[in-house]
Amino acid sequence: IYKPSNNPTDRIATFQLVDGVGMYGGFSIGGLSFENRDWNEYITILSGDLDDNDSESINPNDATRSDNSFSVLGIYNVGSSTIIDGFIITAGNANGSVDPYNEGGGLHINSGNPIIKNVIFENNSSSTHGGGMIVISGNPSLENVTFRNNEAYSGGGLYVFNGNPTLSNTNFTNNS
Repeated sequence: IYKPSNNPTDRIATFQLVDGVGMYGGFSIGGLSFENRDWNEYITILSGDLDDNDSESINPNDATRSDNSFSVLGIYNVGSSTIIDGFIITAGNANGSVDPYNEGGGLHINSGNPIIKNVIFENNSSSTHGGGMIVISGNPSLENVTFRNNEAYSGGGLYVFNGNPTLSNTNFTNNS
């Protein structure tokens, strides 16, 4: 489990992908070769639960989520050579009072065309748009992606504003 900060009060902290960089999960602790990684067996989690206290509720106003990262992962101004592959992204809580802290609890994409593969967005929330993920001006490619148990005012799993994502083998389950 990886968190964007060790400081439980640093809600602005987010993992940020840089243009042209790939981020891959699914390696054993001993480190397998890239060809042998298995994201189903060696689960790699990016979590916004900075102090490990979340309850079962994914409501953005739940008290146990009040100290979670606004967005677990941020992708801004990147091309299609930027890749995220093999992760569970969880516990983002975009309940801030202004953009971008009130949208895209799991992933916030702004002007980006990344490739997102083998990713599960789970138990993320937003007080406005995109509990699991928001796309603002971008054309990401999603392949083998699951959105489950995410919550937002609009677009519990995925919200797209001024973008055109490509979805292949993408599932939406129990988002609200």
